[in-house]
Order: sequence, then C-alpha cells, then structure tokens
Amino acid sequence: MIHDGRYRTPSWGAPALLTPLRSPPAGRELWWRWFVSVTIGELLGFAVPTLAGIAATRTTMLLAAAVMLAAGAAEGAVLGWFQAHVLRTVITGFVRRDWIVATMLGAVTAWTVGLVPVLTDGLAGWPPLLVVPAIAAGAALMVSSLGLTQWMVLRRYLSGARGWIAATALAWIAGLSVMTAVTTPLWQPGQPVALTIAIGVLGGLGMAATMAAVTGTFLVWLLRAQPHRAGQRRRV
Repeated sequence: MIHDGRYRTPSWGAPALLTPLRSPPAGRELWWRWFVSVTIGELLGFAVPTLAGIAATRTTMLLAAAVMLAAGAAEGAVLGWFQAHVLRTVITGFVRRDWIVATMLGAVTAWTVGLVPVLTDGLAGWPPLLVVPAIAAGAALMVSSLGLTQWMVLRRYLSGARGWIAATALAWIAGLSVMTAVTTPLWQPGQPVALTIAIGVLGGLGMAATMAAVTGTFLVWLLRAQPHRAGQRRRV
C-alpha cells in the first residue's frame, strides 16, 4: 500500500521499506523509555538461565545443555517482549510477535555457540591451529546473533537498519565487559550463597543497563534518520 507516494506497509520478503512513524516522543524521552524497559527485560530474562544453570548442575551434561537452551529461549522471549513494547509505540504496524520470535532465535543461537566449549571440554582434541579461529568466530557469532535475527525484522520497517547488527554486538560486548568487571573481583570462594547471588544480580544489572543504553542510543539515531511524511513534525 502506497502512502503519499513514499510510504508502504512492510511485507515478509521486503527489506528497508519506508514505514511511517507514530509521531514518536522526543529523543531523550524515547531513550529513557527504552533504557528502563530493556534493562528490566534483560535483568528478568537473564535470571531464567541463571536459575536454570544452578538447577542443572546435578544433571547429565546433555540434559543440562538442553535446559540451558530452553532457558536461553525464555530469556530471548522476555527481552524481546520488553523491547517490542517500546518499538510498537513508535513504528506503525510493528508486529510484536515477529520481534519476540527473532529475539528468541538469536538468544538460542548465542547460547548454542556458548555451550560448544562446555560440551567439548574446551575444544579438547581440536587441532591447535583451529582453536583460536574457532573461538574468535564463536565469540563474534555470540555477540552478533541477536542483532542479526532482530535486523531481519527491523529491516522491514526502517531504512538503514543494518547498523542494528553492529550496534547490538557493541552493546553486548560492553555489557558483558561490565558484568565481568563487577563480578570477577567480588566473587570469592566460600562466600554465602545469598552474597554470591547478590553479586550476580549486581553484575547482571550492570550488563543489562549498559546494553540498553547503547542500543537505545542507536535506536534514537536510527529513527531520526528515517524519511518523514511531508509536514510531519520530527520529534524523535
């Protein structure tokens, strides 16, 4: 469907269509809405694989892997729902279900790659010349998988959405770095379980907030860069 000769509704196979925006709020307001929603969503979502990992410690390796993949899918569903809750308010015709499914797929992909070293005892038996490239490729896929699957949905609504892949990868690298910096010096052997969990929550909060801040910044920029209807006020 053509709108004013420049806009049309997205279809499954079509990339980078010009979809009218919903008179989005000012950039700072949108950023804060995204930041709060996504921080909460990732913190709640990350709690699922964290608890699943604790529960699966006394099971077989394969069963534990299956549990973690299911938990990863749940994490993606929760995060995707909170992200889509904001996106549907600024993008006309945005289908929340598609975004949630894409986020689940990206999360499961990341968790699958992350479990390979665990299931192979640190890539034991692999040729030494392949270990480093495999680790590098795996790490790159882990941090970019979520952005890649989400881009496949976002490209149907916004032009220039390809940058979402890199922005999301950068966001996860920064978030995981913050979590590592917070938890590594604080976690010590023999600590009470409650303290260990509290440190994990603090690290998870730092990771979630950092990821939300980076992706929110790019989202505001991306929406500002979209073509607008003639006479439509640009408020992003």
